[in-house]
Amino acid sequence: MSEKIYVDVSQPATLRHGTKLIDCPTLGEAVLAFDRLPEGDREQATIKVNVPGGATYTAEEIDRLHVAPKKKDARRGVGQLNTRAASSNSKRA
Repeated sequence: MSEKIYVDVSQPATLRHGTKLIDCPTLGEAVLAFDRLPEGDREQATIKVNVPGGATYTAEEIDRLHVAPKKKDARRGVGQLNTRAASSNSKRA
């Protein structure tokens, strides 16, 4: 299993696929937009975090993103983006 990548999903981000750019108010929303892309478009898509020194995630890395715990919630552990799971489940229904 690939290593998890912990991120702050509240940071602004841009989804890039082909020649299209989709500005999103949060990384979490950019991941949801990535999940809605057609399968063929996801392979070449990236998400750039729009803060100084922000990372750019490849499609393979996007699948490994997990919410980093807030300091006050650290004792509760870390979970994968809950909105992604709910979104994925609703697509399969």
